[in-house]
Amino acid sequence: MIAVAARPSLAKDASYRLLQPKKGQWLIFGFLALLSFIISLDTTIITPAIPVLELSLNGDTVKAFWAGTSYLLASAVCQPFIVDLSDVFGRREVLFVVVCLFTLVTILSAVAHGFNLLTGRSLEGVGSGGIMASCIVITTDIVPLRQRPTYYAIVQMAWAIGMLAVPVIGCAIAQNIIWRWIFYINLPFRGIGLAMVPLTVRLKADRPSIMQRLTSIDWIGGVLFIGSLCSFLIGITWGGNQFAWASWQIIVPIVVGTVGCVAALFWEAFMAHSPFIHGRLFASYSAVVAYICACLQGTLMLGLLYFIPLSLQIVKGFDAISSGLALMMILGVMLPASVVAGMPLTRLGAYRWAIWSGWVLPTVAIGLLTLVDAHISAARWVFIFLTLGVGQGLVLTAQDFAVQALAQNRLAHHLVEARLPARVASAAAEFALELRSSALSPAEKSAYVHAFRVAFRDLWIFFGAVSAFAFVLSLVIRHATLDRTLQSEHTLLERKKCAGGREG
Repeated sequence: MIAVAARPSLAKDASYRLLQPKKGQWLIFGFLALLSFIISLDTTIITPAIPVLELSLNGDTVKAFWAGTSYLLASAVCQPFIVDLSDVFGRREVLFVVVCLFTLVTILSAVAHGFNLLTGRSLEGVGSGGIMASCIVITTDIVPLRQRPTYYAIVQMAWAIGMLAVPVIGCAIAQNIIWRWIFYINLPFRGIGLAMVPLTVRLKADRPSIMQRLTSIDWIGGVLFIGSLCSFLIGITWGGNQFAWASWQIIVPIVVGTVGCVAALFWEAFMAHSPFIHGRLFASYSAVVAYICACLQGTLMLGLLYFIPLSLQIVKGFDAISSGLALMMILGVMLPASVVAGMPLTRLGAYRWAIWSGWVLPTVAIGLLTLVDAHISAARWVFIFLTLGVGQGLVLTAQDFAVQALAQNRLAHHLVEARLPARVASAAAEFALELRSSALSPAEKSAYVHAFRVAFRDLWIFFGAVSAFAFVLSLVIRHATLDRTLQSEHTLLERKKCAGGREG
C-alpha cells in the first residue's frame, strides 16, 4: 500500500459533501449510459470487418484503416471546442445538435459507394467526439470529484456492454450479411437517444443574450487549433504509407500543423478573451504528465484494437468472427476492470496505484505479444490477452495514427527480405482473406505468414516501448485530494421554471 502524506496545498475542502443522487440525476446517468453504449458500438464495430470492407469497396489497407482513423481524428480534435460551445449555448442544446449530426451521417456512411465512406465516418467522428465530451462534462457538472469514478462507472459499464458485443456483431455482419448493416444496426439506439435529450438533460445556467454568447466564443482559436491539429495528424499518418517521409506532401502538412498548433497555443495564452484551452490546465508538471499518459494510453488501446484482429487473421488463420471473439477477451476484462477500479478510487481517494499497476501490466503483456505465432497454444495467448485487458482497464479509469505507418513500413521491409512482393503491405487486410483461400501453395502461405508475423512482432515491440515510457512518466504524478466541493455553472433543474437561470 502506498502511503502519501497530505500537503497543506492539497488539503481537503472543508465544505465537501457527498452526493445523494435524486431522480433527475439518475435519469441523466441512465441517458449518458445509453449514449456511451451507442458510441462504443460505433467506434470499433468497423475494426474486425476491415478485411471485408477493403475487399467490398475495392480499396487498399490505408483507405480501409482510414475508415477508422478519420473517425478518431475528427472525434479527438473537435472535443475541446464543443465543450466550449456547450458552456456558451448550454449542455442540452449542444448535445442535441451533435446527436442529430451523429444520427444523420450514419445513413451517409451506410449508403456510401467506395471510400467516400471516409466523409461519413469523419462527420460521425465529430458527432461522437461531441457526445463523449458532453458525457464527461455533464458528469463533472453534477458529481463531486471524489465520487466521479463511482458514478462514471455507470457510463463505463454501458461502454463495456457495447464493446463486448461489437467484435462478434461487426464480424458476423461483415462476414455473413451486407456490411452496410454495420451502420444500420445502430440507428434505432440513436433515435432513442435523440428523443431522450430534451427529456433528461435538464440543467440550468445563467447565460447572456444570443449575440453576447456568439461573440464570446473563441472562433479564431477553435478554427486554428482544429485545422492545425488535423494537418499535423494527416501528415504523420500519410508518412511512409501514401508518400515518402521526405516528400513535400508529408513535410508541408506536418510543418503547417506544427506552426499552426504553436500559433493556436500562443493565441489561447495571450490574445483570446475567452480561451477554450485554459493555461491553468498545464500549471503543474503532474497535470502535463497525466495528459501525456492519457494520450499514449489512447494510442495504445486503439492501435491494439485495430491490429490484434488483423494479426490473428493472418498469423493464426482466424476468420473474422473468431478474431472478434478473441478481441472480446481483452475487452471483456478491460472495461470491467476499469469499472471495478472506480470503487477503490472513490473509497481511498487515491489513484496513483491504478495508474502505475495499469502501465506495468500492459507493458508485460505487449512484450508477450511478440511470442504469438501460428503455433502458440490457446492457453498462452488467452493469458496474454487477459493480462493486457486488465492493465488497460486500470489505467483507463485513472487517466492512432502514427502506429499505422510503422506497421506498414515494417511489413514491406520483411516482405522484401523474404523476396515477396512489397505491394502486399498496402493491402494487408484484403490479403488476410486471400490467405484463407487455396490460391497459394503451402510454401508461399508459410512465407507470407512468417513475414507478417515478424512485422507484427516489431509493432508489439514499439507498443511495449510506448507503454514502458508511459509507466516511467507516471511515476512523477503527484497525489492530490479528490475531496473538492462541486462547482459548476450548470446545475440540475428541479422545476419547470427556475428563477435566475435558463434551462439548457
